[in-house]
Amino acid sequence: MDVANNREEILAETTPIDHVEWRQYAFTLMPRKHHYPAIAFTAWYTNGEEKPYNGYILIDNCSTLKVITP
Repeated sequence: MDVANNREEILAETTPIDHVEWRQYAFTLMPRKHHYPAIAFTAWYTNGEEKPYNGYILIDNCSTLKVITP
């Protein structure tokens, strides 16, 4: 399986980031499928943005992903 190019669904997203200071974001990932072998984090540009800007994702102090069964 080509995990790098297999993007089946968006599990979470934020509003456009308009600040440079660290802020905490919390997500509950609820995939429609029952299993994924990997999760990719991708930065996107705001729709209609004329000039691309730095689109990096920095993750610090991330908690462990926990599987919650219904």
